[in-house]
Amino acid sequence: MALHHAALAAAVSLVASGCTTSAPPPADPAAVAVDRAVPLADRERAVLTLADGGPEATDKLRALLAPGEPPEVRAAAVTGLVQRRDWQSMPRFLDLLADDALVVRGRAAAAVVQLMGRDFGFDPAAPPAERARKAAAMRREFDAYGPTPPPPFRK
Repeated sequence: MALHHAALAAAVSLVASGCTTSAPPPADPAAVAVDRAVPLADRERAVLTLADGGPEATDKLRALLAPGEPPEVRAAAVTGLVQRRDWQSMPRFLDLLADDALVVRGRAAAAVVQLMGRDFGFDPAAPPAERARKAAAMRREFDAYGPTPPPPFRK
């Protein structure tokens, strides 16, 4: 019973002095996203959280498309960039259609469809020659748009 009173007195003292025993603030999503010591699922969540960040988040997401990152992190970065409607990442998305990882190819294809507003029938699991043919058609259409996205996708 004396231990209970001592703990209660300590808590009252902390509150009275303005201190709290709340949990620490959540980690910076950008730091978690690049920390290879963090479990992969947590990194993926951090990447998707980063998509809701300020203007600087776009460059951080683009950096996560690097070949050295795990496929799940790169795929999440594609999703984040599409969420931000990042037309400037389209050339990279088109490059990712040839990625070794199926999940990255699939997300890149979905990104192109979403940003261009047209389904090209790209199958990320198709044989490489078929993927290359479809990707070339996607790139030709993108090149026709130039730096300006289609009207419904302009910011």
